[in-house]
Parts: sequence; structure tokens; C-alpha cells
Amino acid sequence: MNIGSHLEQVVGIGRRAADRGGRPALGEMVQGPPRCASEIREFILATRHEKIILRAMRQWIATLLLIVGGSCWAADAIVKDGDTLILGDTSYKLDGIDAPEPDQVCLDEKGTIWRCGIEARDRLAKLIDSRTVRCDDKGPDPAYPARRIGVCWIDGQNLNQLLVRDGWAVNFEPYAKGRFKADESDAEKNRRGLWKGCFLAPHDFRHWNKQTAKLHGLTCSDDATSRNNLLPDHPAMPAGCPIKGNPKSGIYHTEGCRSYRSYENPKRWFCSEEEAQAAGFRKAKNCRTTYVGRASRAWA
Repeated sequence: MNIGSHLEQVVGIGRRAADRGGRPALGEMVQGPPRCASEIREFILATRHEKIILRAMRQWIATLLLIVGGSCWAADAIVKDGDTLILGDTSYKLDGIDAPEPDQVCLDEKGTIWRCGIEARDRLAKLIDSRTVRCDDKGPDPAYPARRIGVCWIDGQNLNQLLVRDGWAVNFEPYAKGRFKADESDAEKNRRGLWKGCFLAPHDFRHWNKQTAKLHGLTCSDDATSRNNLLPDHPAMPAGCPIKGNPKSGIYHTEGCRSYRSYENPKRWFCSEEEAQAAGFRKAKNCRTTYVGRASRAWA
């Protein structure tokens, strides 16, 4: 439930309370409290001018603040990629781990190319399924402040740790501080997930370090063929990810950019501008911008 619906409920209670001399009816209560401390703070600011409402709801709000703290939870988490999900209006990058990007490919136990980034994303979605997810907010993402860093939980289990243990993400330093090294080693030993074949650390894939990137996995052969397969010269576009990225320049091109067609050999593909910006890319300067409230478009 969003803050608007909460406000409607509370205003209704406050008005009815005013008619009764400032007292809410017995048992009358707002259903479905806000899930995040930030929502509760917004709620308080939005209703502080309603003195009767605040008197009636003061104990309810204080109790919720104690319970919620700095966490958010939801039963309808949206998975963006192998280590990013959205709860409500908040996007969380899972703390201390790194999963393959949606456009990243790996090699299986037979040396066949497979879309491990898509598989990692789907595995996270399957792991969550319809279960309620709770995320502890650890602050803004240093690489992309519009996103938060989170330690997330399902059924009392650390979701960050589960992904590393199942082999769909790796321990990511310096942020992990060694928390998931044992889980990573166990996944490698038992050839789970990415470890069944050969792959690049997502960090090396993002920076397209073909010559220097370390190969991971028990079936890797450190030769030009493996590196060319993991970082192909002409990577195919994943379904639903049409944004072109150039790791060398750090620029991405959307379909509204004049340079989109002329840039014929992108090394990276992104599913959204948010994803491209979170990876450290900036938008090409020859792209169309739609102005709010106007039908016309201009070139940025």
C-alpha cells in the first residue's frame, strides 16, 4: 500500500474522530502499515497539520517506527538482474556480491556458450518466487546513488549469501569483506551454477578486460578461444535489451540517438538506461529528449 492510500485512510479516521470530539472509534485502525521507515516519515510530514489525526495515531506511528527501523519488505519484489531487485519504489543492489550482467555469456562444462547473465537473473526470480522479501537498507550505492545497497532476506535466510552458495554470484570485494568467501569456495568445489564451466568475474566483463581478465571455473583453458567466447567481438543482443554500450568510451546509445544505427559493433547491451548508468556509462549527446507537457522533441 502506498503513502497516498494510507493518508486517505488516516484523514478519514481523523474526520470521523473530530465529529466524536477527537476520539477514534473503538477498533478503528489503518490497515496495512507502511513497509519502510521512509514511508512513515513522509506520512508524518504529510499529516502534521492534522492535529486530531496525530493525537489519534501517535501511538500507532511510534510502534511502527520501532518495528520497521531501516528495513523494507514486500511480497511482490521485481528482479532486475542477478543481484538487483526492486521493493516498492526502491531499487536495491545486493551488498557484497556480484552476479553476471544480463548480456554476459559463460561457457558450460562442455565449453558451449550460454547466457549465464539471463540464467542468474531467472534463478534469483525463482529463488524469491512469491515469498516475501525484506531488505535492510545500507545506504546509497556509491556507483549509482539513485539505487540503494541492501542485505535482503527470504524466510529468515540471507538472500545475498544464498546466491553465492548456489553459484550464481561471487564474493565481491572490497564490499564483502570476506563474508561470502567460504560460500564461494563451496560453490566452486561442488561445481554449482557458474562454476560448472568457465566465466569471467562480472567486474572484468563490465570493463571488457579481454587480455588481462582472470578466467574462473574448473573447465577453463586460458587461451584466446576461451577469451574470445567470453568477450565476443560481435555479442548478440539479449531479448529486450536494445541499448548499445561502448566500454571504451563509456557511452551508451538508445534507439532515439542519431548515433544508434551508425554504432554497429556494440560490446555491451543494456535493458534500461538505469542499468547503463549504474554500470558507469553516460548517454550519447545526440539523443532525443521529450519535454514534459510538450508534443515536440529536441536533440540534446
